[in-house]
Amino acid sequence: MRSLRLVSGLLLLFALASEASGVKLLRRPLSFVPAEQVLVLPRDQQNIVFDIMAVDQFLAPRPTLVTDAERRSLRQWLKRPDATTVGAVPSVSPQQFFLLTGHAERFDSIEHTYFHVLPGIIRNDSLPLNVRIDAAQRFLNTVGNIVATDGRDNIYVNLYENATANIPLEKFTMTLDIISEYPNGPMVKLRVGGLPEGQHPLTLRLRLQHPGEASPTFHINGRPIPVPVTEDGYLVISRKWRNHEEVFFYTEPVEAL
Repeated sequence: MRSLRLVSGLLLLFALASEASGVKLLRRPLSFVPAEQVLVLPRDQQNIVFDIMAVDQFLAPRPTLVTDAERRSLRQWLKRPDATTVGAVPSVSPQQFFLLTGHAERFDSIEHTYFHVLPGIIRNDSLPLNVRIDAAQRFLNTVGNIVATDGRDNIYVNLYENATANIPLEKFTMTLDIISEYPNGPMVKLRVGGLPEGQHPLTLRLRLQHPGEASPTFHINGRPIPVPVTEDGYLVISRKWRNHEEVFFYTEPVEAL
């Protein structure tokens, strides 16, 4: 009985710590879409993959994985009374933090570092070759971060790069086209495809660029979403989808433009 009370007490403390930090561990870690299944279409029409192959044609993406040890490390960190979503977790990368929690907070730093800084390093011929190769490897490893999934019916859109992603789910592989002006402009459009004929229940989670501030107006097939639902830094859209349906929004509130 004493052991049972002890276990119950520990579980309660863990729950309180998780709530205090605003982060909870998922029952099952998420997975990024394999980089080979994502085609990034750069705005300057200069395909970054060609630049990477020019640096080192033998580079290949390395998927982000999470282990039991990293899950334990994050669990221990969440028990700390000073744990916050922006605090550094020992031995857990920002990508692993997301896969274990489904929380969007750390994608601000991922987006800036990997998609805004690395391409400039890769294309800079004046830098040492080993520096450019390291940047190219890091970029390749991050391409799949654009979209993640639980493998069933939840799709997380993390980065608004012009891209097409083939997303493997439990019953079929869907495609998601991302048409984006970001960061040079506010417009983003997402188009669903690859679905079997008919309607299919899916949940799209779209990362909010400025959580805590006024949310942009999101439209599905031209109609505004009357009561947006947000969770862990994402807009959550749960509905039955057909091919070619679209979500349209601005990354900034219209009033701020």
